[in-house]
Amino acid sequence: MSGLFNWLLFAVTFLLAGLLLGTVLHKRRKGGEGAGPSTSGSISGSVEIEDALKAAYTLQVSRGAWNIEELAEFMNLPVDLIRDMTAALAAAGWSEKSGQGGMQLT
Repeated sequence: MSGLFNWLLFAVTFLLAGLLLGTVLHKRRKGGEGAGPSTSGSISGSVEIEDALKAAYTLQVSRGAWNIEELAEFMNLPVDLIRDMTAALAAAGWSEKSGQGGMQLT
């Protein structure tokens, strides 16, 4: 009887571990559907801000001060989204307005 109980306990444990793993993987996949830059005009995470920071650095090295429209064209994203990203960069202290409506990294 003890052997049967051990096998039953093993089977239930294995089943529960499989359900837990399946749930975790499902939630992870479901959360990953919205990956990539958001085009709705809202910032969904720091990945987009990091990409904007890299692009702004590239623009600043090649051209000096840059503006929102140039960054939007460079990143091939809507101006409204870039405006939100640059606001987030400025709030974090990574960028600031420069003369004649441009921006620069700090």
